[in-house]
This record gives sequence, C-alpha cells and structure tokens, in this order.
Amino acid sequence: MEYPIIASPFCRTRETAELAFGKGNSVVDPFWLNIYRLGSDIGVLEQETILNSLHSFLEIPPAPGRNKFVVAHSFPPGVGLGPIPNMGTATVKPLGKGNGYEIAGYLTLAQWMSLME
Repeated sequence: MEYPIIASPFCRTRETAELAFGKGNSVVDPFWLNIYRLGSDIGVLEQETILNSLHSFLEIPPAPGRNKFVVAHSFPPGVGLGPIPNMGTATVKPLGKGNGYEIAGYLTLAQWMSLME
C-alpha cells in the first residue's frame, strides 16, 4: 500500500479514507471534486480537460510492490471509469505514462464485505 491515501474533499470521502486506512494516512486532493462535477452541466471542453487529467493520473503506476488508493466519487453514466457500484470500487491497472490503463474489475460493497469474513 502507498500512503497517503488520496481522498476527495467531501466529508464522506475523507471519513471513509480515515475509517478504512487509519486517521492521518490520507490527504485531501481537490482535483477529485472535478469528478463530482462531471455529473453537472459543464461544457464539453471542461469535461474533456477533467477526463484527460484523470487518465494521466491513472496511467502512472505506483512504486513496485505498492498500490495506490483513491476514495472519491462515482462517474455519471457513460463517463470516466464507467458504472462503479454504489459504495463499490473500480480497480485500475496503470500501463505507464502515455500508455493508458486497464480497468481490472469492479467490486460491490457486498463483495468487499465477503473478503473480510
């Protein structure tokens, strides 16, 4: 795991990051508010700019043997990482700067809970 965990500025995402990874192990990154804004009435150019920044972030792999975690928001239908289940996750495999990334899969909250049993 790679610290700090990145969290959106919303209370629910900050609190989720702290509950899941421990207090003091997360940092708020205002960029993730832009993901929330994708669901509002923003222009095509602004949406494209946000998505290009997201893609650039997602294609950079963490250090070898590490994982990077982001606690943020779902995407509107047809935008970004696709339909992430409510309270679920998307797992992304970075392919390196300029090479994009793959969506390795999605987990629902129920699937996460079954992993904890």
